[in-house]
Amino acid sequence: MDTMEAIANILLRLCFVGLCILGLYLYYVVWFVPERVRKKLLKQGIGGPKPSFPYGSISEMKRLTIMEKKKRDSEAIGAIKHDYRSAVFPYYEKWRKEYGAVFAYKMGRVVMVHVSEAEVVREICLCVSLELGKGTYLKKTHEPLFGQGILKSNGLAWAHQRKLIAPQFFLDKGMVDLMVDSTIPLLKSWEIKIEQNGGIADIKIDDDLRAYSADVISRACFGSNYVQGKDIFLKLRALQKVISKPNMLAEITGLRYLPTKRNREAWRLNREIHALILKIMKQNGAEEKNLLSAILRNASMEHMGPKEADKFIVDNCKSIFFAGHESTAVTASWCLMLLGMYPEWQERVRAEVHDVCGGEPSDAKSLQKMKILTMVIQEALRLYPPGAFVSREALQEMKLGSIIVPKGVNVCAPVSTLHYDPNIWGKDVHEFNPERFANGLIGACRPPHMYLPFGAGARTCLGQNFAMVELKIVLSSIISKFTFSLSTKYRHSPTLRLIVEPEDYQEKMSENEERTAIMDNITEKIHEFTSSSDSDNEMPSTVFITQKSLFGRTEPVHVVLGGGKAADIVLWRNKKLSGAIFVGVTMTWYLFEWIGYPLITFLCQFLMLLLAVFFVWSKAASLTKMSPPNFPEVLLSEDIYSQVTQYVRHEINEAFVTFCYIATGKDVLVFLKVIAGLWLLSVVGSWSSLLTFSYIVFVLAFTVPVIYETYQDPIDSNWDKFMDWNRISVAIKLLKIIRGHLKGE
Repeated sequence: MDTMEAIANILLRLCFVGLCILGLYLYYVVWFVPERVRKKLLKQGIGGPKPSFPYGSISEMKRLTIMEKKKRDSEAIGAIKHDYRSAVFPYYEKWRKEYGAVFAYKMGRVVMVHVSEAEVVREICLCVSLELGKGTYLKKTHEPLFGQGILKSNGLAWAHQRKLIAPQFFLDKGMVDLMVDSTIPLLKSWEIKIEQNGGIADIKIDDDLRAYSADVISRACFGSNYVQGKDIFLKLRALQKVISKPNMLAEITGLRYLPTKRNREAWRLNREIHALILKIMKQNGAEEKNLLSAILRNASMEHMGPKEADKFIVDNCKSIFFAGHESTAVTASWCLMLLGMYPEWQERVRAEVHDVCGGEPSDAKSLQKMKILTMVIQEALRLYPPGAFVSREALQEMKLGSIIVPKGVNVCAPVSTLHYDPNIWGKDVHEFNPERFANGLIGACRPPHMYLPFGAGARTCLGQNFAMVELKIVLSSIISKFTFSLSTKYRHSPTLRLIVEPEDYQEKMSENEERTAIMDNITEKIHEFTSSSDSDNEMPSTVFITQKSLFGRTEPVHVVLGGGKAADIVLWRNKKLSGAIFVGVTMTWYLFEWIGYPLITFLCQFLMLLLAVFFVWSKAASLTKMSPPNFPEVLLSEDIYSQVTQYVRHEINEAFVTFCYIATGKDVLVFLKVIAGLWLLSVVGSWSSLLTFSYIVFVLAFTVPVIYETYQDPIDSNWDKFMDWNRISVAIKLLKIIRGHLKGE
């Protein structure tokens, strides 16, 4: 008996010691190490909310989220506001106001640094070091959905996967035709619904767009087995919903390994998806031409083992689904929502699609010419980027901008904060204004790395060109076929479900009810721009006829000139800046043309003088107490270089396509107009030098638009009278010719 008691006492003591060691270990891992890291950040001036044990800032995040939800539920439904940050991320907005653009917080034992400073974001985007990767805590949380695929892998494993996968996203004609074919069932189903409802119907578009995107990616990934591929994507969508169900505490503390109802459902779906993918891959023939077969062939060339190759294919199939299916469908929903809100842009896109395609299906060449549609998509991606954050973990201690990031710290750049920064995008940052992208990304955003719908740098989304082409095809097909507006049932409530997407209000009220429709009044209409009706009496019932504008212009002069700062300068909105430019150009013309000062001589002498001044200054500074000249550090980043190169390449390609179009005589009228214009330009050019001719064009550009804007009404009125008189005079001349001809007979 004494022996048993002694053994029991020993066991109890061992258990007590074990529990103490476990408690100390948990304290060390969950609190001591993160606090030591947080103090390192505090020494650099990076503050943040005070964490609590053991969950860090999660408790406060949940509390602020619940408060914001109650506030929104109690408010009356008002006008749609695009800025969703305070609704989806109330804690980040509160902390950003309290602690500035850079602050630190804790998610359990994970230390996060939230940054929205341009310099640090630039360093994150341009960093090519393998020591900066995806967060390991996210990898564990999202393991069932992504595995070790390219979206979540790090280091050499990521670099190896990118090398194998990147070449397969080249878009050929067959891929474009595949996307066009996938729009047919979508458009047909909407036509049937509209016909059944007498020409106007409420249609919920989000599920239909997901079905379209699933069809595209299924055909691309699985080829002839795309029907089975769609079953995989349905299960992946269900798995996404399971993983997205919030229990942030469980994700941080490791409760995801316990056999809870949520975890058992995720494990079951994961097993089924894994088995289905491998089954389809075995059914594919050796010569099967699809995305995953091509990736598998590349993997076999790398001498992967069977299990390694299977895991490689399964994990990257999941990654391709999420990146290429869900985000594309959600972006298409946001684009249609915005076009439903702004019918003037809907009409502009429709007119462009009609002009470019002429009623035919889209192809690769026509997609390149859809500039207005591209602008709309870019602006939709600015307002509603699919990815909420660009998040990286320092796998080793490293420096990003002015911040020394300790090992294990996750640096998080909020895409929505960057996309809604008025210092980058202007005062109209909260408005839908695709015109900001009229001159491309460089003209819209400075610096361009602050625009991150597809990420940036080495980990830029591989499928961004694939996604843009898919979006252009589905949107152009829908817009050319239907007109649409927002449904009265629509409740604007973006939510984060791994990506930012429209929240499902009806699903919130009842799991068994249908999802809320996003779009309403989708009216089938075959748009014929050459003739609006067969009879002169068939006039639209709501047409407002106003005084005609010069050259049939329907928009303000500022918009016609492209909007933005360039239009402000031409229209003298900023008189000091416009005046300075006008005087500067005039002095330049006077110096080189009127006086005859050679340009090369001027540049050389100016540089000689400049170098001499700085030379004397530098030498004098060493002898006196003067400070030496402080030259700014100008470094052309790879990102800016690539952006400029892409812009130049795009413009050259556009110019060449236009030249070929004119030269081949596909449109004789355009050909004759161009020839006449070039001949007239050559005649005018012979009257003066190139510099004088350029100066005349500059003066006209700086005077005619502002004069017309100032005296618009009398000019338009007199223009109407002139055109009417001109038509009458031409008619009189024709009558005289006809009468003379009749008399001659």
